[in-house]
Amino acid sequence: MFCQKNHLSQFQLHQLEEQKIQLLINLTEAGLVSLSPEENAALRHARNSRSRSSFFEVPARYDALTGDTMVAASIAMALYPRILKREGQGYRNVYTNQQLQLAPTSINRIAAKPPPWLVYLEATQAKNGKLNAFHSSRITQDMLALLLGEADFNFYAGVVEVDSGRVRLSLRHWKEMLALQQLRFQVKRVIGDFLVRPQIPLQVADQQWLDLMTTAFDGPSQSRVH
Repeated sequence: MFCQKNHLSQFQLHQLEEQKIQLLINLTEAGLVSLSPEENAALRHARNSRSRSSFFEVPARYDALTGDTMVAASIAMALYPRILKREGQGYRNVYTNQQLQLAPTSINRIAAKPPPWLVYLEATQAKNGKLNAFHSSRITQDMLALLLGEADFNFYAGVVEVDSGRVRLSLRHWKEMLALQQLRFQVKRVIGDFLVRPQIPLQVADQQWLDLMTTAFDGPSQSRVH
């Protein structure tokens, strides 16, 4: 009744629940999520159940709201280096130099203001010979500068080059570049340490670096990416 009333597909919602359960199992096995024996049993039961009414409720300690920018940043890190740059009426893969167009069903294709940067999941060849990019997501220049690839900081030229110049970020002042360099280094360190030792809680200073990164994503940027 709920699905019918709200024009939702019960089948697709069930598929989403299955994907959520599988993701939680993967995170648990990787040590990134810690569940009690009772929670583990409930998770396994939900996975093995054939009933579409069987759900697993995420523990409250992991059920926290995440901003759209952090979700987009996580997607960008997962799909990197499938990066598209807006050029004219289409897009170019900055790593292969292939020209791509967005799939006809993409919401980014019909946007009033096409996003300058996208990350995408896969590309297939259309009947006209062109490549269609599917499942694209908007990313910002701050994500490119702080999280993706290997960055070289040229203080004399005022330019940050990501992966040997495939993406170039121009900054107006050397202090901005120094702040960006330090923030990038610290965020990479905090994330790397957490992935190696996920069971150890973050130190206050480490959490502050992550909070600063979130602020940088949400705040206005005066840099230029080209």
